[in-house]
Formats: sequence, C-alpha cells, structure tokens
Amino acid sequence: MTTSGEHELGNIQKCIAAGFERIVICSPNRKTLDRIEELTEAALTETETSRLSFLTPDGLWLYWETLEAEPVTTETTVRGYKVKVKYKALKEEEVEARKKAIAQTVLNGLRRLKGP
Repeated sequence: MTTSGEHELGNIQKCIAAGFERIVICSPNRKTLDRIEELTEAALTETETSRLSFLTPDGLWLYWETLEAEPVTTETTVRGYKVKVKYKALKEEEVEARKKAIAQTVLNGLRRLKGP
C-alpha cells in the first residue's frame, strides 16, 4: 500500500516465478490498483495477468467467497506422473478464523497507512 507500482510489479513477478496459481493485489486506493494493473499488463503475458486479481478490501470478501465454491479435487501431470490432489472442505469455524485473519491483516495495513 505504501510502495511504488514498480516495486509491486516485482513482487507479482516473484509470486509468478514461485508458481502461485492466484495472486491478489489488495489496496484501499483504487488509483493505486489501476496503476499496478497498467504496469502488469505492459510487463506480463496475458496468461500471467489472468492469474491476477486487483481488489479493494471490500472486494476481497467477495473473492474469498467465490474461492470457497470452487471444486476441491484437481488432477495434473508432473514430470510424467499423474498427480491427484483432494482438498478437504473447510469447517465453518475454519472459514470464520480465516476471514478474521484476513480482516486483521487488512486492518493492520490500513493502520500503517494512516500512521500513528
């Protein structure tokens, strides 16, 4: 939230290189998100940008709920081997705990942005 768009682009590139399937860029300032989105569209491929989501804190909750609705089984091929992964559906308490953790992280970020 306080770094330049170029710095955030570097962070996004690191996440892509690390193999993250989804990357969320979250900021309370829509102008900041738009600037980072412009930079990423110029620097990354269409496949890479399709993995990105640029969200405000309010949009983050909606995004979180869509993730919960996705299928929980995947099958991929890694070096010639079929790999099947099954994810357990989270219990309601775990979902709430994660939401609280995200809320706390966003709140801490906003506090740092405002200053003491």
